[in-house]
Amino acid sequence: MLGNTDVKSIKTYLLSLADPKIEELSKILKAVLQDVKFVTVTISDFKPSHTTLWGSDELDNIVQEFKTFLIRSAKQGIVKIE
Repeated sequence: MLGNTDVKSIKTYLLSLADPKIEELSKILKAVLQDVKFVTVTISDFKPSHTTLWGSDELDNIVQEFKTFLIRSAKQGIVKIE
């Protein structure tokens, strides 16, 4: 969207978006207008306690660790995962 410089091209771009993308864009615009902080995290920022999963118990633990990682990140602002 940032590459569009005139009102007509911005309108065309917005009208071409699917409903989920419009909803996401509206949330982003609202947050920006309210000066809410965004925190960008990447999967590589997540450091699990185990790097090899031997069974479903380890999988459940890693999922919980990832959830905790995201919750901690969300305390700093809106999380954007890249």
